[in-house]
Amino acid sequence: MTRRTVLYCHTSRPGGAELAAPALASSIGAEIWSRGEGLTTRYATAIGVPVSVLRQISDRRPSSLRERFNAVLSVVTAQAEVSRLLRRRTHSKVISNTLQGVLHLGIPARLRRVPLIVYVRDLGDGGNRPMFEVLVYRFLLAVCARGVIFNSETTRDSWRLRLPSIVIPTAVDERYFAAPARDRNGGVIMVGRIARWKGQAEVISAMNALADSGFSTSLTIVGEKTFDDNVGLPEARFPVHLAGFSDPLDYLSSGELLVHASTTPEPFGQVLAQAAAVGIPIVCADRGGQTEWLTHNASCLMADPTRVDELASAIGEALSDRLGAEERAVEARSKAQMFRAEVAYEPVGKWLEEVCGR
Repeated sequence: MTRRTVLYCHTSRPGGAELAAPALASSIGAEIWSRGEGLTTRYATAIGVPVSVLRQISDRRPSSLRERFNAVLSVVTAQAEVSRLLRRRTHSKVISNTLQGVLHLGIPARLRRVPLIVYVRDLGDGGNRPMFEVLVYRFLLAVCARGVIFNSETTRDSWRLRLPSIVIPTAVDERYFAAPARDRNGGVIMVGRIARWKGQAEVISAMNALADSGFSTSLTIVGEKTFDDNVGLPEARFPVHLAGFSDPLDYLSSGELLVHASTTPEPFGQVLAQAAAVGIPIVCADRGGQTEWLTHNASCLMADPTRVDELASAIGEALSDRLGAEERAVEARSKAQMFRAEVAYEPVGKWLEEVCGR
């Protein structure tokens, strides 16, 4: 009987990791186990990747005692289901597509003696997770995982794990590279869920300063509040459009400028990789995984997102100097070629053989 590789998606919510899962599964000959149906399962089916849809479970941060109990019960239920599936012993390895998946896979994989690989896309030290969560995940990784895939050197450094590891960036969907050139008259674009650390409030404050000085532009925020974040946005003195959860490509391909201003370092910056592939000029934070491949004044403009004056200056310069902005966008697009699926995921198969055996 053929022993299969499983790529486990702990959620079907449309995030960057989930949308990239079909291409990763295809490149390593894996099947996908997905919690619920969504874009991940549709994309996988479209390219011929086998998919098994598992029951959806709680996928939110608990805020009450009852929600905490339900979250623990969901994890136990998921572990029991995964253990039952792995009992057939026809799987050569199982790969968690996200850090959260180790909660479902760690104990069952260890008990069934199936090698577990975890794709870590979130920061440990210096990230947004509470220290207790970081310690729990670090323990589970150290005890249960055979190896770890990180999305950047920044992410790898933040976990300090003594496990075999490799850095593989999350691939960008080919449609971003294939997007046709359009008139860039869509103003400033921000893509990402609305949260305290994502910088929407800081960007509005910076653009208010530009508006007060006579600068005319607009801002479109693609994303919504999730995880019950209690974040408020300042009043804007310029046009702001809240697009909600929408396809980022529609906005990136027609916007004048992509601003990404996370105040906590981004592990990789998937939105920035997508923006670079499309060819929209970029202003971003001067910290995080994007600094490993974007360069200030060469492929983007960087600024301290916590300093309104510095952020406003970078946005104003990018919008005023269209020629310079386009030259930087061309350079960023050149750098983004490393994020095509066939390039980004090419080393994974050989590394998995070295760590887990054929």
